[in-house]
Amino acid sequence: MELSIQYLCDAAAHALSQQSAYEDNKKKLNIKKIGLMNNTTISCEFYPHATESMDVKNEIAFIMGFLASFFKEEFRFDYIKNFAVKAFALREDERDIELMYVMSAPNVADFIAEGKAIQWITNSIFQENTPDFRMVMAKRQISRLENALRDVIDKVFLEVEGEFWWDKFISEEIRKRLPRDIRKNFEKSISSRSLLNKTYFHNLKSIIVQNWQYFSNIFHTEKDSFEKMLADFNDVRNDEAHNLEITSEKSEKLTNIYNNLMQAIGTQYPEFVPEYLVENWRIQIAKIVDGYVQNQIIIDKGESISNAIFKTQKMIEKLQEIEFKLESILIPPNKHNLHKELVSLFQTMCSSFQDMIVLVESNDQKKLQSALVQHEKNNEAIQKFTKKYLMSEV
Repeated sequence: MELSIQYLCDAAAHALSQQSAYEDNKKKLNIKKIGLMNNTTISCEFYPHATESMDVKNEIAFIMGFLASFFKEEFRFDYIKNFAVKAFALREDERDIELMYVMSAPNVADFIAEGKAIQWITNSIFQENTPDFRMVMAKRQISRLENALRDVIDKVFLEVEGEFWWDKFISEEIRKRLPRDIRKNFEKSISSRSLLNKTYFHNLKSIIVQNWQYFSNIFHTEKDSFEKMLADFNDVRNDEAHNLEITSEKSEKLTNIYNNLMQAIGTQYPEFVPEYLVENWRIQIAKIVDGYVQNQIIIDKGESISNAIFKTQKMIEKLQEIEFKLESILIPPNKHNLHKELVSLFQTMCSSFQDMIVLVESNDQKKLQSALVQHEKNNEAIQKFTKKYLMSEV
């Protein structure tokens, strides 16, 4: 008797709920559900016992290894292209917060049973939102943005006034707040940049706002909006400085401000934000490729010609939208060739779908089968690109 995919998912969920990812075997896995996503991915959602990043990953690895073993041999259907595991935390208002999301191809998930954890991690797609991960990200974003703002201030004033711009552009209030030994050494011609490095974040905001005419063309926003962004940024910065938990809401707010300002700086001065440009490039492309993998339109065997053509046209529209999104991304100087390669892969995919419409309409079955084989190769090339190049940037 052939078992349905729904029956197998229910059976897997029941079996997993009786197991533990921990040696004491007391903490049974709290499985939310296992189901089929987009007809291509077995997806498991659960509530981990852990909250720290590495411990949540251990629970996810246990579940991923189980799925790879359960859906094996006769149960590993051809249309199953990925396994996905999502870890959620339950908030006080009973709304789920996604802590971590991992997606692995079946052959990659098999690495877990083989004891090849590093190969599994480096070849899987991870998205994370645990408290300790949010704190690490906040520290990184705060440090990078502060340094970038100092670089911009120094660059702008250097172009206007030369190396010793401090007295002309910095208010007396800020100058007086410098430590006494710094002010004393200023008489020995300390560079303006050295003095800028001794200022606090709120000083940077004041310096830019008080000299807004020199910065408005960089940040492309109203002065009041800029002040509000930096005030919100400083609010999260205070929590980080006192080691208070960075909530999901504050993490999202910080990330939005960070991306907004770093992209503005990167457009004008890419040399000041190389890490951000590569990081943003990788994240945006990973989202685009992941969205493509998750939302492919499946044409079933025996599909009517009219339905097959309709679905193919929809896929062409999606690919053209992907190409448009790829062209909108700010590309790091050292990633232009790599970016062109990815755009070319999607253009080839789009062309193959356009050829398929012609073949379907002409009912040329032989050439259509060859086109479908080529389509699978194009798909593999895109996923190979993602794993080889994008995941290596993590």
